[in-house]
Amino acid sequence: MRAPRQRRIFFLVVPLLAPVVALLTLEAVLRLAGVGTPSAATDPGRGFLPFESLFREEDGALVLETPPHDLPFMNLKQFNAQRIPTPKPPDEVRLVVLGGSVVYGWPYDDRLSPPRLVEAGLRAAAPDRTWRVINLGAPGWGSSRLRLLGDDVARLEADVVVVMTGHNEGIEAELAQEIVAEREARLRLLSRLARRSHLVTWMITHLPSLDALTGGQDPERRREVLESIAARRDLLVTRYADNLAAIVRRQQEGGARVLVATMASNLRSCPPFGPSPDVLSGSRPELSNVFDRALAQLESGDPRGALATLGPLSAELPDDPNVMFLLARAREAAGEDADEAYRAALALDATIARAFPALNVVATRVAERTDAVLVDLVSAMDAASTHGVPGDDLFRDNCHPNRAGSRVLTAALGDGLARVGLLPDDATDRFVAGVDAYLAGVAIPAELELEALKFELFYFMVMNPDPARERETRRRIAELDPEGRVELP
Repeated sequence: MRAPRQRRIFFLVVPLLAPVVALLTLEAVLRLAGVGTPSAATDPGRGFLPFESLFREEDGALVLETPPHDLPFMNLKQFNAQRIPTPKPPDEVRLVVLGGSVVYGWPYDDRLSPPRLVEAGLRAAAPDRTWRVINLGAPGWGSSRLRLLGDDVARLEADVVVVMTGHNEGIEAELAQEIVAEREARLRLLSRLARRSHLVTWMITHLPSLDALTGGQDPERRREVLESIAARRDLLVTRYADNLAAIVRRQQEGGARVLVATMASNLRSCPPFGPSPDVLSGSRPELSNVFDRALAQLESGDPRGALATLGPLSAELPDDPNVMFLLARAREAAGEDADEAYRAALALDATIARAFPALNVVATRVAERTDAVLVDLVSAMDAASTHGVPGDDLFRDNCHPNRAGSRVLTAALGDGLARVGLLPDDATDRFVAGVDAYLAGVAIPAELELEALKFELFYFMVMNPDPARERETRRRIAELDPEGRVELP
């Protein structure tokens, strides 16, 4: 009797165990071969689904270390690595700056970030106090993911939290909506597996059906997503308002004073990233011809002629961002006020790759309703711009400040810190002098400058095509890397 029973058990168990053994064997082989290594780029959750703390505790400190960012030709991290004493020393004044790539210090790192410049200013303004400014900026992160960090930020025992977010709302919209709201259960499982399994990571990378399930990076899919986001801009604004208010209130509940910043963008030198359905697509050649004629007139030094040509076109297509941007350029070249047209071009850009005006209105209202302190970075950059409309004088791309722009942003943040009582009014000049001294002395290693130039090359190749500036960027890269060893986009 026992033998038949054992055979039945054997034939029942073996078919169940065999696939498991095969999968475990394949997992082991891939691990040994170094194939399918889990990374942030292949995590289907992309940081949205519930995750363990950003920090790990180690010898009386919270250590922040994260995997690389998901741009394949960049070596930057999601967050700057940091080691933060815990509990907070009693004599330390601690600030946390929360945001995206501007806070991170992109395209460099923490060395030229607003948090580091603020810390330099504080130490110069009040050297008798112990200051620590923590950089919680992550490239590509917007308010939806930053909201999930509420408990982690509270663990840092900050005296002041500065919230600087708005540029990544469009980038994050697809993930926030489709991953969190519509596919959470299956993506939660895949995300947990992908963070631990070489086999699952390899499958996500190589199987189109699984890649589609997790959102994918298919260009046609991305186009559909952009159109969907643009059509639901009001929903995006509402989500941003909810997220921002929740971020502020969570930190206020923990006892921190909160500053909320508006986010400034490059208006003059960065055209809309989104397509113009009627003008640039070629679907209506009669309108495309008018646009091209106006552009040729402007580039040949005839802005008045360009304005005359654009008049009927802008009346027929008042919501076209590229028409509005060309109109702004023509008005500026003709000596007319172009501010309104530049801002309209930003507001109409379907890609939402910069903080558009409606988001800054929300930031202002949230600050008022939550008793947070508003730091109006938009007005600060406008006032500092040589044209009254910020461009390459203060930015190096669509939204990341150059050194001059970083100085302006940091000075505005210093004013905000004075308004919450962190600095006496007469310390403002010392604060700015400390920032200037830091900027004059900070050194950027050649390898980090190369990383910055690689992103700049990508920007002038893909995001804001400019052949002349692309050639200049390649020349600068060649000077730093004459043997061509670095991977370029």
